[in-house]
Order: sequence, then C-alpha cells, then structure tokens
Amino acid sequence: GISGFDSGNTNLSEEKSDSYTLGVVVSPKSLGAENLVLSVDYYNISIKDAIVAPPRQFILNQCYQEGVQDFCDLITRRAFTTGSNSAGSIEYVNAPQVNGGKLKVAGIDTVLSYATSLERMGLPGSLTARLSYTHVLTGYSVPVPGAPRDPFAGEIGTSKDRFTATLGYKVDKFRFNLTGTYIGKAYEDDQFLALYELDPHAISIPAQFYMDMQASWSPAKAFEFYVGVDNMFDKKAPNILSGTPSNVTGSATAADVYDIFGRRFYTGVRFKF
Repeated sequence: GISGFDSGNTNLSEEKSDSYTLGVVVSPKSLGAENLVLSVDYYNISIKDAIVAPPRQFILNQCYQEGVQDFCDLITRRAFTTGSNSAGSIEYVNAPQVNGGKLKVAGIDTVLSYATSLERMGLPGSLTARLSYTHVLTGYSVPVPGAPRDPFAGEIGTSKDRFTATLGYKVDKFRFNLTGTYIGKAYEDDQFLALYELDPHAISIPAQFYMDMQASWSPAKAFEFYVGVDNMFDKKAPNILSGTPSNVTGSATAADVYDIFGRRFYTGVRFKF
C-alpha cells in the first residue's frame, strides 16, 4: 500500500536507438486473389539510456540491498506515528524518470487485407476485411546500467499476442463496420511476484475480446451522420488487486489496458469544409 510521486527529471539526456525491420508483402494475383494482400514485418528496437521510471520495489532493493544512495534519497519515512503507521515506517517511494540502462523489444506484425465487390454474386455494395496481428518475441528493460534484465513481454500491458479484425460493408451512401479486438493472456509483474516467492506465471489474466460497431450515412460529400456502440457484449474488465503494479488506483483493474466502462453508445455528425 505504499505510494509515491511519479515525476519528470531535469537531468534527463536523450535516448539512443538502434532499430531495424525486415518485411515482405504478398499479393497472390496469379491465384486469382488480386484483392488479397498479406504483409509480414519483423521489428527489432534497442534503446540505450532509455527513459524509464524504475519500479518501486527495484528502488527499495537498490537502496537496502545494494546501498545505492541515489535510490535511498527517493524513500521518505514518517517522522511521527500516524494512525496505524509507526514512526520511521516508509511513507513514500518516489519514482522519477531516469535514463535507464536499456530497453529492447522485438516482434512480428502481420496484416491481411481483402476487398471485393459483391456485384459478381448478384448483391449490392462492397466488402472489405482487415486483420492485423502482433506477436511480441522478446521485451525487457534494464532499469539502471549493470542491473539484471526485467522482462515485460507477456506481462499485463504487453501481451505476447494481440489482434484487431475489421469487417466493413458499403452500399450507396451507407457504411457499416464491425471491429473485434483480442488481447492475449497476460501475467503479473515477475518482480512483484518474486517478493512473495511466487512463480512468474502464478497470477494470470485470461485473454480478453471486445467487439465494436459503427454505422454511418453520408447524404452529401460534406456531411456524415454516424452511430455506434463500443464493447457490444458488455465485457467486464478483469479484476486486478489493488497494490499490484498493474492496478490503476480507483479502477480495480489495469485501466490503461482493459475497458473499464462496459457497453456504451455514441452518435455524432461530421462536417467537411
């Protein structure tokens, strides 16, 4: 239950990055699928002097196990007894941004798209489909130079597998879209679990799936009316215990990752000038 202040740092220097990608695009026109396009990209990003906010447990370890004074300066203790908290107990562990040792992530992005007219089947309109899939191969940070790697690939917020699929139908001045988003299974922060002598995979969050819908009508080029619904199936966000690294205070979950609002409707008008 120990909190602290997250802050910037006027002593930060620039990050240095080495990145490369390798990709291929396939459009099998010879197979009669001229409207089908597949692209696959491998990416590898390595950042030195990465700007990171060290985990609070890492700050405590660096102070009390390694004796690093700079990290001890981030810890504030109570001068007097306050409620159930005794004098000298830890009140805050502040976490300013610092130039860490390293940040690296590598993975594969895949996009499959298809478009076709339905007239050949005697139906009006056209159909489009797009599937984008990301698989994280590796991901880790080094909070400070010389520290061991802290892997984050597969943890909450960086699931190893994620995809978004969109299906669209257009006829005359009407358009209809369905979008599904899949967030793969994820685990709690391994350093947090290690405090309780738990296996890195001891606490997991099951895969989540969200479905969104939007319909629009454009009676003129400069005007569009649209309606939609997000989280059609009213999928509830997974419960993540307060005090864990992934929990966002007041939300009982990782609000920056999962949908906390449930099913919701919206409507609007767009004008072009």
